[in-house]
Amino acid sequence: MRVYSPLSPADAPVALSSINLIPIGDSNTSGLSPDGGVTQYAAYRARLYQELATTRGLTTTLRGTLTTMSGASPAGYQSGHEGVAGETLAFIEDRMCGTWGGGGGVTIGSADAPAAGLRGHLETLTPYPRSNQWAVVHAGTNDATAGAVSTSLYQRMCQRIWAVGNARPGGLRGIVCCALIGRTDDANAQTRTNTFNAALPGIVTTLRAAGVFAIFCDTATAWNTATMMDNSIGTPGLHMNATTGASFFALQVAAALRAAGVTTA
Repeated sequence: MRVYSPLSPADAPVALSSINLIPIGDSNTSGLSPDGGVTQYAAYRARLYQELATTRGLTTTLRGTLTTMSGASPAGYQSGHEGVAGETLAFIEDRMCGTWGGGGGVTIGSADAPAAGLRGHLETLTPYPRSNQWAVVHAGTNDATAGAVSTSLYQRMCQRIWAVGNARPGGLRGIVCCALIGRTDDANAQTRTNTFNAALPGIVTTLRAAGVFAIFCDTATAWNTATMMDNSIGTPGLHMNATTGASFFALQVAAALRAAGVTTA
């Protein structure tokens, strides 16, 4: 079975004036609710939409099978996403790509790949009639809470996202692999986060060699836990806040896309 790959690592990206993003991750993607689900702070997504659509003038769509609550702050942006609180890499992989067999396959043609119609949320999001669609992945925070963040699982997840996303024409042009933000809730988890972040550029290089157009986004080096963390909702020191944290993360993603030659602004 053919897997459509609109970009390979050898291709020069074509900068376009529109972009479609599928934000994938956990609660740092979905956002926090301070009142038990009535309203919601939309993590970095609202700020990213503002940066791309308003500041840079790009036609921007945030896509996903999930939507931010109607009372989200700030309002007035595309609210689709694929962030679910508490999920680890394994759960995110299953949700986005369907349940694969135990053979470790990463292509649609492999024996353990799920059949059409059983390939998770990403299958419902691709193909998409508009070009320049990217997955933005920030995942592994909950793995670090429990133990080491598996680099092999992260790589497999990205390869399966690529495979399912490009099983038909009009799929993904690439994956933005974001470093995990710093945290102050658990010193051991922060150490494990640092270990994963140090390995992430190498994972991106390996993904590109395997035919996945991945780009690294450094959302960790300049992360300031003193000013960018939320300490009032949920677990203090685990999530980005809706102001400086969300803005920093969004600007890093926008800059990574621009540096890769993906967008015109």
